[in-house]
Amino acid sequence: MDNLSKDLLEEILSRVPTTSLRKVRSTCKKWNTLSKVETFTKKHLAQSPPPRTSKDEILAIVLINCSLRLMSVNLNDFDHPSIKLTGTLISLNSSDKLDITQVYHCEGLLLCVTEDYARLVLWNPYTGESRWICVDHSKYAHALGFEEGNPCRAYKVLRFAHHVHEIYDSYFEDEVTLSNVGEEQLAVLFQNLDTYEMEVWVTTKVEPNGVSWSKFLAVDMSPLTWFQFFTGGSFLIDEERRVVVVFDGDKNVSETSRNIAYFIGENDYFKEVDLGEVTTCEVFPHAFSYVPSSVQIN
Repeated sequence: MDNLSKDLLEEILSRVPTTSLRKVRSTCKKWNTLSKVETFTKKHLAQSPPPRTSKDEILAIVLINCSLRLMSVNLNDFDHPSIKLTGTLISLNSSDKLDITQVYHCEGLLLCVTEDYARLVLWNPYTGESRWICVDHSKYAHALGFEEGNPCRAYKVLRFAHHVHEIYDSYFEDEVTLSNVGEEQLAVLFQNLDTYEMEVWVTTKVEPNGVSWSKFLAVDMSPLTWFQFFTGGSFLIDEERRVVVVFDGDKNVSETSRNIAYFIGENDYFKEVDLGEVTTCEVFPHAFSYVPSSVQIN
């Protein structure tokens, strides 16, 4: 192998499955360096199977119990949907578990907030590149994005404190949650507290001065009078099946709380998939669709 040219070595290693890239990088320094070069990552992404391996399967990153997990949401069997653990995203150069309380994403990059709120981690799980950012211990909200129109595509981290701007006498418990559909569209889920009706809207146009929306799904949840999302839920949508997958807590009162994925669609379609016991009360399940990216972190 030492006698192979760089181009030939790159051609060979670019055919390695994505799930084996970690082993490639840990083999030697030469391979680790090569696997993070932009030409290699672009070639490997072109060789790899698409992240949506079938028309009924979605690749997602899910934050559960302070752990980031790569999961495959499968609707091949519409009557028995499943969610399969593909991998646990541990690692920033070690096998130690990394406790995460918040995660944000943009074009394959993740911005993770550690459990002690003292550090941020900008991370590309595909290339393995990361950058640590030390901050104070205050609990801030964050966002990850880039300046539109900048050819260098410089990514920015927005950090801001929560402040109360206005105080009202009444309190509403309607649930509103924002999500993404790929990298180009937004989706919003709304559930009315009084009627339990749930609506999901998807953007048809996103511009600096305005956003246009189209109703994707409307479901009357009143037959399940106990069913109200605790957290607003994070969610994914399957446009072809017209199904929304909501990640939230168990609605049944029991001694042991569970993380549940709810599959909701037209014609009274309603299924549940158990994602395991809740081991921390501070972090609700959070999910978003994931597409591997060759974006470099400077």
